[in-house]
Amino acid sequence: MKTTILVRAAFSLVAAVTLSSCFDSGDSTTDEEAEEVAYRAEKAERDKIKAKVAELKAEKKKLEASIKELKSASGKEEELAKTEVEVLSDLEETRGYVAKVDALAAELDGSLAAWREATRTSFKGVQLPEITTIDGTKYLSVTLNGVTDETIIIEHSGGMETIPILQLPVGLRKNVIHEPTVLAEQTF
Repeated sequence: MKTTILVRAAFSLVAAVTLSSCFDSGDSTTDEEAEEVAYRAEKAERDKIKAKVAELKAEKKKLEASIKELKSASGKEEELAKTEVEVLSDLEETRGYVAKVDALAAELDGSLAAWREATRTSFKGVQLPEITTIDGTKYLSVTLNGVTDETIIIEHSGGMETIPILQLPVGLRKNVIHEPTVLAEQTF
């Protein structure tokens, strides 16, 4: 009886193991498939994340390059602004200098005009025994009545005459301070 019980128990055990393995093998296949599906879904998600990370890294590199260019350009702008300030300062100095030179030139022109007028006025009443022009015209008993930039007015034995200064001999032109004649002989 003990043997029968043992045989029955062993048989029950074998049947349970066999049935159990049948159930396990069916469930195991389903679990493996579920795990495979989950693994593939996770892998696809990881691949998407990797692609997004690669895209973000490329975008980061572009942004870093842009930042580098902007910093470089900013440095150049600062340098240009500094140069512009220096140039404007020099320009303002130059304008001040030009204004002073213009003022001095105007003062010199005024003084020269006053000197020219005073010198020409001083010739009024000067008497010369004669003047012979370049074209050979001779004037006797000459009294100077006025000198301008282009002419000389004389009174002579034959009346009054206005003579172009360029008709006077070079020596007389220099004496009445005909500037083009005087300057033509100057060497600077």
